[in-house]
Amino acid sequence: MRRFRLVLLAASLSIFAGCVFTKEAPKPQTVTPINTVETVNYSWQAFPEVSEPSSAKILIEQKTPKTVKVSEIFECTIDISNRSDFTIAEAMLKQQIPANFTLVNSNPKAVIDGNHLTWILKNLAPGTVTPIVVTGKVSTPGTLKYIENTELSFASNAPEHVTDAVRADLTFALTNPKVVVVSEEFPVDMTFRNPGTGVLTNVKIIKQLPDGLLTSEGKSRLSMSVGDIAPGQSRDITVNMKTDKPGLYSTTFNATADDGISTNAKMELKSTKPSIVLAASAPSKRFVGRIIPYKVSVRNNGDAVTKNIVVKLELPDGVELAAVNENGFSSKAGQLATWTIPSLLPDATINLTASAMPKRIMVVNTLVSAETLGQNIQKTTLITDVAGIPGLLGSVIDDPDPVSLGSETIYTITMTNQGSLPATKIKVKCTLEDSMQFVKAEGATKGALYDGDSVIFEPLSVLEPQSEAKWYVTVKAIKTGDVRFSVDVTSDQLERPVHIEQSTNFYE
Repeated sequence: MRRFRLVLLAASLSIFAGCVFTKEAPKPQTVTPINTVETVNYSWQAFPEVSEPSSAKILIEQKTPKTVKVSEIFECTIDISNRSDFTIAEAMLKQQIPANFTLVNSNPKAVIDGNHLTWILKNLAPGTVTPIVVTGKVSTPGTLKYIENTELSFASNAPEHVTDAVRADLTFALTNPKVVVVSEEFPVDMTFRNPGTGVLTNVKIIKQLPDGLLTSEGKSRLSMSVGDIAPGQSRDITVNMKTDKPGLYSTTFNATADDGISTNAKMELKSTKPSIVLAASAPSKRFVGRIIPYKVSVRNNGDAVTKNIVVKLELPDGVELAAVNENGFSSKAGQLATWTIPSLLPDATINLTASAMPKRIMVVNTLVSAETLGQNIQKTTLITDVAGIPGLLGSVIDDPDPVSLGSETIYTITMTNQGSLPATKIKVKCTLEDSMQFVKAEGATKGALYDGDSVIFEPLSVLEPQSEAKWYVTVKAIKTGDVRFSVDVTSDQLERPVHIEQSTNFYE
């Protein structure tokens, strides 16, 4: 350890007498501030020696007033600046005080040894300024001189030159799924670490992959640059890969770096084909205007998670989708339902439903399919026979009602086919009571009076769905009373006649 010493040269200080005569109580003594260049003595010393203070590494600056009054307290300042980039250890400042100077105070406190003041400053950090303020006074006029009386000493260790011997090292680990599905990408997580003391440079992997194992871009060769790794640091990289055929894969990846550094890690996995089973059902018979319900299920019979399963239900013209469950998507035309299943665990089943509305009599052939990434396509066709049903609705209206004796009223018979199937050979038979006298019959078919009390119309060959036919019977009131006009309608589709009655009031 060596100790250095700086010696500071200072200027002189003039003191003149000042007299204070007053009957008032004496005022507190004040410290004369150092506030202008014209009234201050300034000196500096640098280490190492330089021509300008701004170039110093260690700079001591001292300021004292040029003139003070006798018995007036004044201050002197000493600033120690460490402008280096290292700590000054065991710093100590020593200053001899002039004769005729009486010390009042110092900050920080100094050790007084006769006419010497010593400050133990310990360590001076880089870039810091340590100020010292000394206050005192003189009792007689004269000149105070500071000549070679300020010393700074500090310790300095002998300089050392160190050469580090370093060595880089490489560890390599990887993780991957144990079971994957053909054509589906899977991640391979690789971790490269440098446990050594030197920088690991030019880390890379160049690998010819075994048959069936590919990069995500479909290449059979993996070429990857990891770069440089600092000591104690690691780098994580994920590589996406896939297989193009099922089987067991076991391969070793070698990681290398400059200076012949290398290591390896092994990857093992099983690749399986997607194995899904599609089942679907629909009723074999439905009627026009009635919903056809569909049930679809997909089961994963494989030993790995099956991803991106697409299920479709396609309808022919004349049928429209009414509802789709499980976030299924319906096309704008309403004839295609599509479900996308992100993943399905082994032995798991997902159930899907849809419903459709047939618009006409037809045979509905519905195609249901399921596939995974364009492969393992399964299809089935569901057949539903959509039939029509006739729906005959009859009504009778009399006009006018009531009817006076001798007057006529007209009974209007209306038959409407509300069904989806044409009604054929519709026969209308009307029965008159003895209070009625037949006048005439007309309408969709010809009618005539039979047996004195029955009006029978010729059969109507066909009545299309959503169509109607009308017949009219005119009678005369010949007896008073609450009378009934009865109608019976039959057709090929009716198992029993439709019976309708209309009441009419005949009066005098």
